[in-house]
Amino acid sequence: MGGYGDRETGDRKSRLRLQLGSRHPAILSLDAQIARLEKKRAEVVADHPAHADEEGLIRLGGRRQLNDRYEVTLDVKVQGAKNALLPAVTMRGYTIRSRQDDGAAAIQTYVPLAMDDEPFIAFWAEEKQELWLASPSVVSRHTLPEFGEASHEMHFQPELPATFRQRIPSVMQNAMNAWVTIIGLQNTPPAANQPPADPEKPQPSEATLRSFLQQPKTGTTQLFVTLTRSHYFFEDVPEPSSKECFAISAGTARGYAFIVGNTPLSMKLQTFLPWGSGKNAIITLRWQTSGKFTWLELIEVKDGPDESK
Repeated sequence: MGGYGDRETGDRKSRLRLQLGSRHPAILSLDAQIARLEKKRAEVVADHPAHADEEGLIRLGGRRQLNDRYEVTLDVKVQGAKNALLPAVTMRGYTIRSRQDDGAAAIQTYVPLAMDDEPFIAFWAEEKQELWLASPSVVSRHTLPEFGEASHEMHFQPELPATFRQRIPSVMQNAMNAWVTIIGLQNTPPAANQPPADPEKPQPSEATLRSFLQQPKTGTTQLFVTLTRSHYFFEDVPEPSSKECFAISAGTARGYAFIVGNTPLSMKLQTFLPWGSGKNAIITLRWQTSGKFTWLELIEVKDGPDESK
């Protein structure tokens, strides 16, 4: 919207005005058409608002005018690509439109705003001309001035840089703090081939684990998953004979993590998790890279919540 077409119409109108005069019927007709189009555009945006609550937080999808240059459309569904390890996942993104830019710069779609079953929030900080968006998976900040260059910064949760976290508006930070502190601690139904879970106990979230496995392979993360001892191929990690493998799963999402044998954690897991059925656990993982290998190292394992029930 906006851009080259608007300028071309304005140029043609200026030329006609010089040739015909400002009161010529053709000029008056153009003025009326432009006024009707602008009114219709305003009505379309008003009919599909991204409603904000009393604190200014936007929690529903829809279109919202931010300033005289930009508008945002929230909750745009985007189907992810399939691969050999994971099924396709639906991600929810958003589109930012500029009235002052042309071509690809005028309409840009960003993914992800959230995974398919995650909540999301957005907040327009008018004084700073900043659009903030957050879900349990990702936090984004757009600077969208009416004049000058726009900018975008995005980070995955929970590894938010301290300087970035400090800039998050307090109204958004309060809403984010209300989300479950342990990533993936959600009451989700078990997979079809799993026995019914205790309804009083939280279950690992398939969407959260799948999102984590698709994120950039860096940093340390805490997850709530089903942990199971597993066999593995020796080409998965360096020095494989010294390591033990564990499957981390939630629903149909599945990955693998490794520990070095004969360590305190290895000794603990001999009792905590012998061969056989899996166990829900809160685990801490970090990505390791060595040569051609990138793998998940398991560095801490604790009982899942309410396991004593």
